[in-house]
Amino acid sequence: MTRSIQKADVFAFSILPDHMHILLRPGIMGLSKFMQSFKSNATLDIHQLLGSRPITVAGSRDSRLRAEEIQTADIFWQAGFHDERIRDAAQRTKALSYIQENAVKHQFVTKPEDWPWTSLHFVDRLDPLDIWI
Repeated sequence: MTRSIQKADVFAFSILPDHMHILLRPGIMGLSKFMQSFKSNATLDIHQLLGSRPITVAGSRDSRLRAEEIQTADIFWQAGFHDERIRDAAQRTKALSYIQENAVKHQFVTKPEDWPWTSLHFVDRLDPLDIWI
């Protein structure tokens, strides 16, 4: 949904229990708006799949939550994100490899294709990458 709303392109991703990596072209509204939309839509989708109702808590006094975190039932999103601008084909290749190998790096699986939450299993939902020469 976010990809459509933001007119973005998604090229690769890997979702792990406590973080995710995504290679994308954020679209007309920019990366911050893409991430805001993604977090919101993903939270709604997860709750719909789990049959739970979202509850948003901002600035909780609970010591388990930092002020910049948003809690929605058992879903926590860091307020910000880390980004890296891809400038050439070599950097893009390195980023793709890093994303695909991330579950192996964190020792969840021994082969990238064994991790179920990677774009390796959703190729039909990815946008085509431009060829950079």
